[in-house]
Amino acid sequence: MTERISRRQFVAAAGAAAMLGGGLTPHASGGFDDASAQVKLSEDPPWNEQGILNLAHSPHAKLRNVPVHAVRMDAGFWASRRTANVERSMPSMGKLLEANGRMDNFRRLEGKGNVPQRGPVYSDSDVYKWLEAVGFALQSAPRPELHALAEKTIREVVAAQHSDGYLNTYYVDDRAKQRMEPKTQQWGHELYNLGHLLQGATAYYRGTGERTLLDAGIRFVDDFLLPTYGPGADKKPLFSGHPEMEMALVELYRMTGGNWRWRNIYCTAMSGFPCSTRITFTTFAEYRSLREGIWKATRYGPCTRAAAQRIITSRVGMLRTGRRWKYCGTT
Repeated sequence: MTERISRRQFVAAAGAAAMLGGGLTPHASGGFDDASAQVKLSEDPPWNEQGILNLAHSPHAKLRNVPVHAVRMDAGFWASRRTANVERSMPSMGKLLEANGRMDNFRRLEGKGNVPQRGPVYSDSDVYKWLEAVGFALQSAPRPELHALAEKTIREVVAAQHSDGYLNTYYVDDRAKQRMEPKTQQWGHELYNLGHLLQGATAYYRGTGERTLLDAGIRFVDDFLLPTYGPGADKKPLFSGHPEMEMALVELYRMTGGNWRWRNIYCTAMSGFPCSTRITFTTFAEYRSLREGIWKATRYGPCTRAAAQRIITSRVGMLRTGRRWKYCGTT
């Protein structure tokens, strides 16, 4: 039966999601190489036939996509730019990750160095964005050297993952106590980094069929986030201060053939309530109160604020019609 709450409760809790939080409860993780603990992924379509988005079973999608390898780019302006990107820019970016300490940040957590952490709170996402680019390149053609470099990078990233599933090189040592605190959820990019991890892992999986990085992202969600954060009286608030993780969780939901636990945490990150919650608004003031409460937590810049406004408006627009959260774009 659909859970119902009052509009006042909804607005209050959505704002509280950006302000409340608490400590951590460690949860033992399955072995990193334990295939029996892997989440089953959908094989319809198979990994190498999925498009940039897997819309094969999305009933509300108006357009259908094709896998990247099904598209050929003939000689011309864009073909030459793409060649330069794959053959020169990507290898160069891999070297810059090394030169700017991004990989050392992971190695020091493995005990392979004692250099200080380098870079801002979103430093880990630089590695994940590069892996996503490599993943798309490998979806179109085998590139052994780029593939080998990515594999080495992924091994070093995954080796830094905590036993409870947490993976972040910034909130460690004296910053560990800040993990998932209200201000950190709002400004600290923890969930933003996780979103890029999952997106990079998704692209890489679709280019190679290898799921080491993807399994690390799933462990972060399943072992660290879900037991402690999200919907439920016994859970702590979860709030995505920077739009990113939502898109990754939607695609993860699709890849697993419709796993509800990721769908719920997606909706919770946006609103503070699970997908099964049904709410309606009767006045514009009630909608504006919610919108402004979330808006204040996403003040990063014009582009990010525009994206956040689009997400908030579309989600709340669905709610005003009395439709359930499960139709808010996650299928």
